[in-house]
Amino acid sequence: MGRKDLEKYSKVVLGLGIGLFVFIYFVVLVTNVEDVFEFHTYKNILRLTLGVSLISFCILSAIMSHNFIMKPYLYNQSDYQENTLFHRVVSMYSFLLASMLLCTVMPIGLFMLLESFMHFIPDTFTIQLSIEIIQMILVSIVSVCMIGMMSMGIGLLKKSSLMIFISTILLVPIYGNITINESQYTWMILVISTFIASILLYNTVSFNQRKEEKENGREENGRTHKESNQ
Repeated sequence: MGRKDLEKYSKVVLGLGIGLFVFIYFVVLVTNVEDVFEFHTYKNILRLTLGVSLISFCILSAIMSHNFIMKPYLYNQSDYQENTLFHRVVSMYSFLLASMLLCTVMPIGLFMLLESFMHFIPDTFTIQLSIEIIQMILVSIVSVCMIGMMSMGIGLLKKSSLMIFISTILLVPIYGNITINESQYTWMILVISTFIASILLYNTVSFNQRKEEKENGREENGRTHKESNQ
């Protein structure tokens, strides 16, 4: 990613981090005013926050895929080699992983720190709860990467940015529920899904590259044949 790209998306991520922190205290405020029983526990508040984080970063992933992957790929196919595409994908997801980790951990960590001094929720933080929160954060990050890779693979296959956004919209509710609702099969589902998404993305890139090479070869052969006839 270029310096301008980093600056632009870093500002977006900073805004998301601040927004998540504000959202946490908005939920706390509503809970205290309306006496919402479901959010009298830290776990449910942070689970909802992670759900919002997942949706936000999936949207960011789709936008970055459009601007950073699809546009250069569609408009510069002749100069767009397979290794260049993979380099861009790795760069984008490295940034996305680090951003989501920081953007999620810092607001939640700050909230937990402030709650140790000023209690707004009739609950307590325990080691078990901290472990569960860490697990939920990791599951959210894996879900975002999996949804992003699968959507990007479909978009590249169809050569359409619109398909990236449509796929993201369809996949977010499915994997959002897996992330928010605890299950003993959550990690297994996410690992298998990520593996499938990686294969889809790799095969799509390789297929498009081979197809372009064949088309370029045919064009070259056609030109050579015309020149020899002349």
